[in-house]
Amino acid sequence: MNQGRVVAGLVVTLIGVLAFWASMQMLFTDILSMDWALWTILLVIGSVGIGVGPVVAIVAYVKSTVEQQTWAQTEPQQVYSLPQRCKECGSEIGLHHLEWIGPDEARCPYCSAAVPVRRTGF
Repeated sequence: MNQGRVVAGLVVTLIGVLAFWASMQMLFTDILSMDWALWTILLVIGSVGIGVGPVVAIVAYVKSTVEQQTWAQTEPQQVYSLPQRCKECGSEIGLHHLEWIGPDEARCPYCSAAVPVRRTGF
């Protein structure tokens, strides 16, 4: 999708350059005295195209580059599986209430018994 926006930005820039060039040709060939409205329209289209086109292309390119880097750096998701109640004291166990003592080891917050934690990634 961003590739299309880069191309659109380049096309808008090209149209802006052509319109600006045509308005400058009118200025220097004395056609301006006959059709000043067309000169004004070409000058405005040219100025806007030259100003907006490169910004659209650059923003789209940078955005696509950042998205590619984000996808490259994303790690697989981790899912933790644990029992609902402690085997020793019978209290309810919540993931955020556990006392983590290692990446795959936890203790019950009430009786400090070891709680089996299984981690899987997908």
